[in-house]
Amino acid sequence: MGPAVHAMSLSNNLFNFYSVPKLQNDGTNWIMYKTWLRTVIGAKGLMRHLDGTAQQPSLLANLSATVQPKTDPLSILIAPEASGSASKGKGKNIKPSEAELDAFKKALEKLEEWEQKQYLVKQQIFLTITDSLLLHVQALDHAHEVWNTVCREFEAKTMMVQVDLRR
Repeated sequence: MGPAVHAMSLSNNLFNFYSVPKLQNDGTNWIMYKTWLRTVIGAKGLMRHLDGTAQQPSLLANLSATVQPKTDPLSILIAPEASGSASKGKGKNIKPSEAELDAFKKALEKLEEWEQKQYLVKQQIFLTITDSLLLHVQALDHAHEVWNTVCREFEAKTMMVQVDLRR
């Protein structure tokens, strides 16, 4: 598959990703919206990010298993001097080995992949909710927190609509 075909396929894939109807402010389409959103998120393999079961990779935990016991995992984050000698009275920088640097890069890639998936789920929700609701949830850190807040808001409205319809 050539780059142009791949780019077109990716573009079509992204278009389909965003084809969830906008949630009405009064919640009249909540049941359908929830079904559509969960289906699209699930089809993209992101359901664990929506329901909060995707574990955020811990950069230091991933490093601890591969870093030499004598080496502090945080030392990989410190830019070592070329000679590895002691800095002027600030202690000694331990130059990480190639294996330690590779472990750090892999751990960082896992964290970045997890974050990207979080942003994809949040983006899908943000694109399909009202601006007033977006202002309410935009500061939440995790996708499942955003989703749970939206659910709480509209599950309550749905119950009120059902009670009102029965009268």
